[in-house]
Parts: sequence; C-alpha cells; structure tokens
Amino acid sequence: MGGEPSWIGLNDIAQEGQWIWDNGEPVTYANWGLQEPGDTSIGAEDYVIIGPSGKWEDFGSGHGGISLIRTALIEKENLPVKQ
Repeated sequence: MGGEPSWIGLNDIAQEGQWIWDNGEPVTYANWGLQEPGDTSIGAEDYVIIGPSGKWEDFGSGHGGISLIRTALIEKENLPVKQ
C-alpha cells in the first residue's frame, strides 16, 4: 500500500471489543501491532487501518490524521472477468 495508512474494513462500532468486518463476517485472522487494539485519551478507536509497519492499528474519529487516510483495502467475491 505504499507505506500509507489504509482502512481495511474492520470495526467494533456495534460493541466495543467485538471486531467484525464491514460485511458482517467474523474475524478469523488478526495482525495487530504492539499495544493494539486499545482506546486512547483521544476517545474510542472503532476503525482499523493497516499502518506503515503492515500491522493493524485501531483508529478513531478523534485522531487528527483520519482525514488523511485516502486508501482502503477491499475484498470482493465474484469479480467480473473479461474473457
């Protein structure tokens, strides 16, 4: 992802600490960075990004840098393929 933080579609908006994918699927794999996940004094961190280290970091709307996130990693099944 070029070292830029990217949203990966994981959140715990519905219930704190219960991480789910945006499509509702349960989490069967985790790649958390050190001391992650964890809320900070900035407030709740309900969204997950993949940081420059390649590890997951929880992130919240109180972070000033949230507006700088410009990329997302999206998985889609059954993509159309040109023949």
